Amino acid sequence: GDPAFDVAFMLNHLLLKRIHVPSAGAALERCAAHFLAAYRAGLPASLQPDETHVVAHLGCLMVSRVDGKSPAEYLADDGRRTARAAGSQLLLAPVDTVAEAIERVRAAVPA
Repeated sequence: GDPAFDVAFMLNHLLLKRIHVPSAGAALERCAAHFLAAYRAGLPASLQPDETHVVAHLGCLMVSRVDGKSPAEYLADDGRRTARAAGSQLLLAPVDTVAEAIERVRAAVPA
């Protein structure tokens, strides 16, 4: 399929876990960065997914795992609110890079 969706799907999983387990946030963010770097390293430049598309898919996936047919059951109410807000923000005020999207999610997680 769409490489932007594939990348966003994995990043969504890691970032939802980051919301669910804030104490593991830094480690999960490193996992996301390493995944993205490894994915990029395995593809020629012509097949690299556009990061703005990855971020758009990520926003959709975050919201869908809260309000869609396959909710992330491990998220408590506060985690669902955080994921919904972060995903909506990525859609309504998009950023250009995955790193910026990760920062948005980090900022959305209550301290």
